[in-house]
Amino acid sequence: MSTLRSTLVPLAAAGVLAALVSASTPAASTAGPVGSPAGTTFDPAQFTHPVQNAYFPLVPGLVTRLHGTEDGEGFRQKVRVTHRTELIAGVRVTVVRDVVHRLDGTLAEATDDWYAADDAGNVWYFGEDTATYDEHGQLEDREGS
Repeated sequence: MSTLRSTLVPLAAAGVLAALVSASTPAASTAGPVGSPAGTTFDPAQFTHPVQNAYFPLVPGLVTRLHGTEDGEGFRQKVRVTHRTELIAGVRVTVVRDVVHRLDGTLAEATDDWYAADDAGNVWYFGEDTATYDEHGQLEDREGS
């Protein structure tokens, strides 16, 4: 099931990546978050007055539901923007809870993703804490965290 994550993230993060690649970033003091496009830098001061991104809103309470299949196995995914925040690299990030269930109802994956919008409305991905589960509900791995 760990390949499920790699299939879904590009769909959800496409707007994030486009924003990062197309944005003109002011002079900064720190390298960008892990996975940022090469040469991307950021300054935590760019996140003091975040602007909501219309394509990737970080509005607490917003829920997105996805349904699909991978390798013939069906799934249901619920992505919820929480009211929780964390401080990462000097930036207050929003915790987005991403939970995937198989069609039989068993938990396949549970992830906390960390995102922050900057003052220009670009959304930055700061990483994740993820866990995948086997068909019996047992923790399979935390690869990708």
